Amino acid sequence: MNLCNYFHNLSLLSIVSMDTTGWNEFELRIPVRADVQTLYEAWSTSQGIEKWFLRSARFTTQEGRTRKIKEPVKKGDHYEWLWHGYTDDVLESNDILEANGTDFIQFEFTGKCIVSVNLTPEGNATMVTLRQERIPEDNN
Repeated sequence: MNLCNYFHNLSLLSIVSMDTTGWNEFELRIPVRADVQTLYEAWSTSQGIEKWFLRSARFTTQEGRTRKIKEPVKKGDHYEWLWHGYTDDVLESNDILEANGTDFIQFEFTGKCIVSVNLTPEGNATMVTLRQERIPEDNN
């Protein structure tokens, strides 16, 4: 699944930059009227990401312990995500590459691509900058 397609379907797509040779990377900048901490929790906790994006999210530590639903992810954690509208055999399972506890999360995604989420306060909103790179070619 390409996150660009997800946000486009929500009519939230605002592409700031994109590789013109294909869809091997893109960046979205989306202003959201919420503070950085609220948005960080929305990306970094099972409870948060299930409110707006996923049917089910499970994060586990490197030692194999399942994180509590309000416990933020940390670098090296593993995730298993189930999507709305898909059966349980459509499972996204990968690793958290970075999580600074404040305003930045990076994770490996489908096809070994990398997704980075950076949160920056801007006026009365937070700019969510989502970058997906190393997207594999789709020859279909």
